[in-house]
This record gives sequence, C-alpha cells and structure tokens, in this order.
Amino acid sequence: MPSLFWRTDLGPGPVKVVAGSFTAGSEIAAAEGSRVYFFVPSDGEYSLYSAYDLNERITGLTAVRIGTEVEGTAVTTADRVAVLNSRQGALAVVAESGRETGADFADVAAGDLDGDGLDEIVAAAPGRESIYVYRLVLGDGEAVRLELAGIRAVPGPPRYVAVLKRPDGINVIAVAHGENDQWGLSTYRLTEEGFEEGAALAGQPLGINSMVTGDVLARPGEELALGVGGMVWLVGDGSALEVLLVTDSLGTSVSALATSGESEASLGAGTPEGYVFLFNYPAKRAPDQVFSPVEGVTGLSFPAGGRVAVGTAVGGLQVWSRDIEERTWNYIVKPGDTLWNIAVKVGVPVEQIISENTETIKNPQVIIPGQVIRIPAGNGG
Repeated sequence: MPSLFWRTDLGPGPVKVVAGSFTAGSEIAAAEGSRVYFFVPSDGEYSLYSAYDLNERITGLTAVRIGTEVEGTAVTTADRVAVLNSRQGALAVVAESGRETGADFADVAAGDLDGDGLDEIVAAAPGRESIYVYRLVLGDGEAVRLELAGIRAVPGPPRYVAVLKRPDGINVIAVAHGENDQWGLSTYRLTEEGFEEGAALAGQPLGINSMVTGDVLARPGEELALGVGGMVWLVGDGSALEVLLVTDSLGTSVSALATSGESEASLGAGTPEGYVFLFNYPAKRAPDQVFSPVEGVTGLSFPAGGRVAVGTAVGGLQVWSRDIEERTWNYIVKPGDTLWNIAVKVGVPVEQIISENTETIKNPQVIIPGQVIRIPAGNGG
C-alpha cells in the first residue's frame, strides 16, 4: 500500500501542488500563501531548488509549457496572472499580465488551444463572470511575454477551468461555473474569430468543488473529472457533455483531483477528511487504493516514479510512494486520534500496530498529531 516517502512544512495555509519537469527530471511545484516553491529529487528524497514570493495570495497553480522543451508554472493572484520559471539557478517571474482589477482570479489552466505548439493560459475570473485567455509570446533569448487573446463571459461565476482534449483531438476550454444550487459546465474553442461555444451541461443542483482533465476511461479523448459532493463524476465531450461514470461516495466532498498517464493510478481524489483515493486505469466506481496523509487534502499531483504529491490544509507537502509491495504503509496521527480508534479505522489489531512501532511508541497511551505510525500492509489504508 502507499507509504510516506518524504514530507516538509511550508506554512500555516493550504498548499496547492503540481508536478512537472521544471528544471530537469521530475519535480514538484507547490504554492502556500504568497510563495511558490520548486522541489527536485535529491539523495533519495526532495530538496528545495528555489522559492519566490509574489507578495500576494496565490489562488491558482498549474504547469505550463514555455516553448517546446521548457516547462514552468502559471499562477493567479486576485488580479494578475504570472509565469514563473528557473532563471540562472533561481525561480523568477518571466512573464505576467497587467492588473485586472475586480477579476478576482480563482483558478488557472494551460494547454495548446490554437495548435501552434505553445500553451495558452486560461484564468477563471468570477468577479467578472468571465474567463481570460493569454498567449505566451516568445522573444529573443529567454524573453517571454503574456498577450491577452480574449475575454469570454460565461453563464455564472467561473470557479474552475481546465483544457480538455476532445475525441476529435481538438483542445477546448472547460469551465465549471455557478453558485448556490445553480451550477453548470460549459466548453469553448478558441478560434481566429474568437470563442466558439461548445457542448454544455447546465442546471446541476450539486456544487462542483474540484476539476481536472485526463485520460481515465477506455475511450477516445480525455475526460473531465469533477468533484461533485463526495463523489467524482467523469464527464466526456462528444456531440454533448455526458456523465460517463459516477464513483462511490468518498466523503463529504472531493477537495482535490489529479490525473496521471501511468496505468497504475489514472485518477487521484483527496478529501477534507484527510484521505486520498487512487483509481487504476480505466477508472471504475470503487477506488483501488486509499491512504490517509493528514487531515485536509488541498492539492494533489502525480510526480514520475510511482509517487503521489499531496498538499494539505495545514501547510504540509508530502510525497507518497505507490509501491504495492511495501510491507507496511504509513499513517499520520490526526488530532483526537488514539491507537485504539486508529486500529478500528484501518482494520488492524492494536497489538499488531504496537508491535510494528516498538521503536517509536514507548507508551501506547501517548501519541501526538503529526506522528508517523507504520501499519502492516494488506489492511486498511
């Protein structure tokens, strides 16, 4: 079962996370508060490559291609979009938009919308009930700038955006919009003439609390994975938006989603209760694995090497290994836990847990939040 590989604390607030090849190899970008961090593999764990403080709260984080071989991160704050990348061994802003007062940017996505091989950046602006699309324009040397390609009003305040590859190979913008009990999905194609409206799914009574795209079902094209209540809806875009699969209930809500090109875990879903559920390819109703990193999952991604990167609500960044041959898996103690309720939760006798942790549990009556406890594999988690 999954086991804790590495962890660090970034601050008191929720952590967003995305995986990519930002400098060399498989790396992790994380955002907490106003700061962005790049972590790189080093000596069997991860080390901090560089950090950058935007001096404004970060509301969205995604990987973005800057040219054919360079990858960076795009972030949103309340009124601007910025692209960060490595410059001379340190993280720096390499391009940014002008100030968009009142946009209240809430999410960001990237993908090639016009077929030129470069990513466009899409930002959700609930304050304007619109989406903003920016092109990356390459200049001489390492110069990059953002150019506003267009603004499109949507049927309600946009909360989440993503770039979806349809079965015909065309990339479109997917927007989850709404508030209270009026939610919907809309899709748009960026053309030379502007925005072409595509398939939509309107009048959904349940709020959407997370969204990601990826190939998670055995069908052409990608799917939208939506956190709807405590379930994940998988939605396909063909002649119409169609709900293709609804998972079992995973908790009160799904607070983070991620997809992976690796067959052993095509979809990951995190919950505010502190659980991560992994679905193998092709995804089915029930998850194939579950583990508990900490209370409150706010970010999720899949670095290479069979790992899961998890951002938490209390400022933590964790990397878990999906090695299914591990003899034990790690459980992180939450406030209010005792060995006895942990034993019930994971389905392992308390005596076995104590026996597995003789070096770290000296008094079974005393465990503390944040403490790592090994659980025998093949049970619970």
